[in-house]
This record gives sequence, C-alpha cells and structure tokens, in this order.
Amino acid sequence: MSSHAKSLDVVLAFVLAVSCVHAADPAAPGGVLAPASALPSPGPVMSKLTKMSHQWGVPTGWRTEVIPFPLDFAPSLPYQGLEELRFSPDFGKADRPLFFTYAFVWAIKGDQPPSVEQLSKDMKVYFDGLMIAVAKSSKIPNAVIDTKVELQPDTVARERVQGDPWTLLATGSIWTYDSFFTKKSLQLD
Repeated sequence: MSSHAKSLDVVLAFVLAVSCVHAADPAAPGGVLAPASALPSPGPVMSKLTKMSHQWGVPTGWRTEVIPFPLDFAPSLPYQGLEELRFSPDFGKADRPLFFTYAFVWAIKGDQPPSVEQLSKDMKVYFDGLMIAVAKSSKIPNAVIDTKVELQPDTVARERVQGDPWTLLATGSIWTYDSFFTKKSLQLD
C-alpha cells in the first residue's frame, strides 16, 4: 500500500506548543517568555503513525492528560483520534515564566495533514470552545471570547525537513480569553 493511501490505520500526529506572552514587551515585569527548549518534544512535528497511541515522554514535573475526539468542548472539529496534553509545572501560575505553557499532540485519523489555513480555523474552534466551556462552568459573567489566530508557514523550519510531506510547520499567535486563571485576555505564541 502506498504511504499516502487512505487507510483507517493511518494516523496523523502533530505537536502544538503554546506559551503565554505575559506582556507586549518580554523585558517588562512578568514578561518572561518560556524558551522553546522548555517544551516537551515528541520528535517530528508531524509524522505518519500506524497506531492510535503516540509514545511521548513526560518531562519531570509536567502533568499529562489524554482526551478522545470528538472533544466535548469543540465537537465540531471533524476528527477521530486522541489529544495528548503536557502541561508545564507553572501552567496555572500567572506570575511564573511557564504560565499557560503546554504542548499537545493530536493523533488523528486521516490521509493528509491539515493545511495551515485549516489548522488556524481549528485552533479558533478549539480555543473558543475550551474557554466558553470553562467560563460557563465557572459562571464567569461578561466573558468576551472571540479567539483570533494568526498562523503562517515557517519556511525556515520547513527547509530543514524538505521532502517530508507529513511535516507541517507553522508559527504564529493566538489571542483568546483566559477563563481558567486570570479572567483576562491571553496571548499564546
């Protein structure tokens, strides 16, 4: 069977790592950015797998969670599979450099990776759904949740993995509302 043939056994796995930007100026008090090396890496950003389980290590002190698709908070995402999450030790600590820093892998069935444009749409659905669900369960009045996503292909990183059709590398920012901790606007990079 061709490596690109559609099969229920083909699973796409990709890591999405987000880190909170505390302030427009990283040098401002509380504006320390998490270094990329602080994020757990599952290996290739996107790789074709043959199992629904993705073996991914957990850094010391990081918390894990696995959620099956469809996601309760974003049921319109059209995927089947699993979301594996890794939360930094500082995830819920707004005064710490790794505040709201986490990485997640979507191990989803399919025959090709989503485009950068589709991933941007998916991230809006994901974060709107997540923050609305938490705001409702926490009874947060007047929460304005309208996530903005700006992703673009990372051409420099793409050149490093040239020829791998399963690799989709993008960079960008997500602006949303933090229904979990600060109850304020949140920028994720």
